[in-house]
Amino acid sequence: MDRERWKEIDAILDAALEMPAAERERFITERTASDPELEKAVLDLLRAAAKADRFMGRPAISLAAESLANAETERTQFGLANALIANYRIERMIGAGGMGDVYLAFDEKLKRNVALKILPPEFSSHDDRVVRFELEARAVSKLNHPGIVTLYDIGVFQGVNYIATEFVEGRTLRELMGGRFKLRNIIANSIQICDALSAAHESGIVHRDI
Repeated sequence: MDRERWKEIDAILDAALEMPAAERERFITERTASDPELEKAVLDLLRAAAKADRFMGRPAISLAAESLANAETERTQFGLANALIANYRIERMIGAGGMGDVYLAFDEKLKRNVALKILPPEFSSHDDRVVRFELEARAVSKLNHPGIVTLYDIGVFQGVNYIATEFVEGRTLRELMGGRFKLRNIIANSIQICDALSAAHESGIVHRDI
C-alpha cells in the first residue's frame, strides 16, 4: 500500500474517531461508498483500535500507575530515596519489572543522569537471579542501536547489584497510548520498535518482556 493510500486511510480514520462511537462505522461507510477496499481497510483499523482501547483502557493504566506508586513508596521506606549506590545518587523510581527496579539517578562522577537498575535485596542471595541480572547487562553491552539504551556500568556496591544505562527523557509508550494515538504515530513507533528488536535478534538476543 503506497503512502498516499495510507494518508487517505489515516484522514478518514482520524475523522471517524472524532465522532461518537455509535456513528463511526456509518460515517466510514458513507465516506468510502465508492471504494470497498478502502472501506474495509478503515473499518478493520477502527475495530482494531476499539479492541486495543479496551485492552489498554484507563483502568488498566491507572492500576499500573498505582502499582508503581506503591512500589516506589515501599522502596523509599527501605532507604533508597537519595541513597548513594557507588557514584550514583538515586532521585526517584521510574519503573519496575521482574528483574529489578529502575531509578532515575545522578552520576556524581561524570555529572549526568542515568537509569539505574537495581536487583532487589531479597533476590541478591539467589545465585540464579544474580546470574540472569549479569547476563542482561552483557546482552545490552553487545548492542549499538539508536532505539536501544547504551550500557554505562555494571557492578556491586555493598551487596547491591546494579546496572547503569543511558537515561532517555520522554514519555513511555503506555503513557502515549493513554490518549488519542494517530495511526501514523502507531506505524512510526511500531517500525522503530521492530527495527530495534531486529538489531537485537541479529546479535542473537531475544527480548522476552515486550
